[in-house]
Amino acid sequence: MFDHNMNLFVIALIMIWVISRQLRPRKIKKVSLFLLPILALYGASQNLPQTSLPIYQIVEFLFIAGVALLAGIVQAKYTRIYWSGDQLYMQGNKITLFAWILLIAVRYGIAFIFYALFAPAGSKLTVVWIVWVGVAIMFSTRNVLLYRKWPEMREMLRGQNQAH
Repeated sequence: MFDHNMNLFVIALIMIWVISRQLRPRKIKKVSLFLLPILALYGASQNLPQTSLPIYQIVEFLFIAGVALLAGIVQAKYTRIYWSGDQLYMQGNKITLFAWILLIAVRYGIAFIFYALFAPAGSKLTVVWIVWVGVAIMFSTRNVLLYRKWPEMREMLRGQNQAH
């Protein structure tokens, strides 16, 4: 019970931190592009059931993966990338903020539906590994699409810090 609640607390802190940064310009660092998806996958792996996955969790995961993929696409489409001096910045807007809030709302709506309809008695409402996988998919999708869309991202990752 403590581990489950601690995981939810950590996830909530990460989401609050990420959401609060949406409207502010922030420096892009190579490590930050890779670190959060990797940490989220690690969190997912640490919270997978010790036995086989129940079918309802697999179906719930598929729904969440689709929603996270769409949120990542929206994030990439509306995130602005620009050079200031020799540093690359990204900045979201109201649409990227809304994508985060919608991802969270849909995630918990789906969790509640699956819990109410399929979870065995005594199960926890939130399946933590699915939350972590959703975060990993959203960030990975966003980062890959930003890399493809913005030449500045490719320049920065290749170490060609050109001021524009």
